[in-house]
Amino acid sequence: MVFKNILKSLSLKSKKLESINSKIIKEKSDTDWRSIYIATFVALISSIQGFSIIPILWPYIKFINPEISEIANGAFQGASALGNAIASIFSGYLVNKTSNTKPALIISRILAIFSTFIYFGIELNSKSAIYLMIAYQLLMGISFGFGNVYRTHIAMATKESERSKGYGLSNLSYSLGTILGPCKFFI
Repeated sequence: MVFKNILKSLSLKSKKLESINSKIIKEKSDTDWRSIYIATFVALISSIQGFSIIPILWPYIKFINPEISEIANGAFQGASALGNAIASIFSGYLVNKTSNTKPALIISRILAIFSTFIYFGIELNSKSAIYLMIAYQLLMGISFGFGNVYRTHIAMATKESERSKGYGLSNLSYSLGTILGPCKFFI
């Protein structure tokens, strides 16, 4: 009788282990690593872009227009933060409603490209440089706000057991961007 109970409990435990193993195998095959690698690479490029421009904004605008005050620098940074906050809320709502991060990520890159053209125009007209810089910073803030949903994409595309690897790649790309962005000043 005791043997039968032990055998039954062992067979039940082995069935549970088999079902857990089959779930783990299915989990590994369901993760879309290709999209995670692409999103992480785009985040790396965005981070490099941001950290290569941010340190030189104030010296650049001061060179273009020497009469500019420090208050303008606060306006630049505030415009970026405001755009980021508004876009983060809106993109979060959009992703929550559609369960799709791709539109927000595409909008992010389009806005970043458009704002770069505004940045190129700052040098052409020194009188309106302040307004162009505020517009650039506002659009870049909006772009970063929409781009932050790549972390949501990682959460949606990975299984729970592999999520830490996805987030690790994401944090690595951001950290590399903060290092590689300003490196151009040392070359």
